[in-house]
Amino acid sequence: LSKWNTVENINEYGYRSDNFDGGGDGFMFLGCSLTEGYALEQEETWPWIVGKHFDIKVWNLAKGGAGDDLCFMNALTWISKLKPKAVCMLIPSPGRFKFFDYNREKLHKEFFLYGLPKKPKFPWLFNPKHLYLSALKNIMGIKLICDEYDIPFVIKSPTTFSWVDTARDNKHPGPKWQKKVSKLFIKELQKYF
Repeated sequence: LSKWNTVENINEYGYRSDNFDGGGDGFMFLGCSLTEGYALEQEETWPWIVGKHFDIKVWNLAKGGAGDDLCFMNALTWISKLKPKAVCMLIPSPGRFKFFDYNREKLHKEFFLYGLPKKPKFPWLFNPKHLYLSALKNIMGIKLICDEYDIPFVIKSPTTFSWVDTARDNKHPGPKWQKKVSKLFIKELQKYF
C-alpha cells in the first residue's frame, strides 16, 4: 500500500501498469501523476477506465513529476517493443525537463518550474515560447513514431478539464475528474476501434 492507502501495482519496470509481456494487445498511456493516478486506486484512473472499456491491457508509462521529455523517451523505447494498438497522452505540466547524469535533488531545485526560486539559474528554459516549442518537439516525435507503426495517437491537455474533486492527497484531481478525462479519450479512440 502507498502512503495514501492505495494499491500501487508496480510492474517489473517500475510503472503502475500491466506487465509488458505479450505486447500487441494493449494501449500505451503517457503523462505525469495525473495519468499515473497519484493518490488514487488504479481502477479510478483514466487509463484503467479506458482499458476496461475496450477490454485491453493497460501499459501506463506515466510517472509523477515527469514531463513530456520522459513521455518521448518512453515512446521511443517502448512503442517498438510493445506495439500498442493506440498511444494516449495527457500532456504534463510545462517546465519538467529530463536531464541525464545530474544530481536529482539539485535538479529539482533548478529545473522544475513549480519549484523554482524567484531567480532561476537558467531563466531562458522557462520562457513560455521555449516551453511550448520543447513540448511540441516531443509531441511531434511521439506522433512520428506512432505513424511509423501505424498506431493511433490520441493527445489531450489537462487544462481542458476543470477539477471537480480531489484525490486522497488533496493535491491531485480525483475519481470524478479521471472519469471525465476517460470519456474524452474513449470518444476519440472509438473512431479507431
